Amino acid sequence: MKRLLFAPLYLVLLAGLVVAENPGSPADQELAKSWRKIEAHPADQGVRELFGFALEAAALGWHPERVESALAQAAELQDRDPASKTRGNFRWYRNQPLPRDLNAVEFCMQQACCSGTGIVSR
Repeated sequence: MKRLLFAPLYLVLLAGLVVAENPGSPADQELAKSWRKIEAHPADQGVRELFGFALEAAALGWHPERVESALAQAAELQDRDPASKTRGNFRWYRNQPLPRDLNAVEFCMQQACCSGTGIVSR
């Protein structure tokens, strides 16, 4: 089941590899700004922000290695304990010890595969 959660992201990533990066574009600048925050691993880093960044960056073919890093960070926020009642769900923020919202995964996946951050549409 968990493997299926990331399947749409990998498809977007593969499609994004075809798109050329435009370093001077406003989208590139916004992604660079978002990446600086993600790279710093702040305690208040939101999982939806990570997924939104990954979607937008992949759609533009922007630094695939950073997309992979953002997805890896998001995976770290997923409860993977087989005995946990929140297994499969995500913590909203890095500084939370466990997921509190039992349907957070639904919102995260919506951000990951559908809505992004809005950078592309600007």
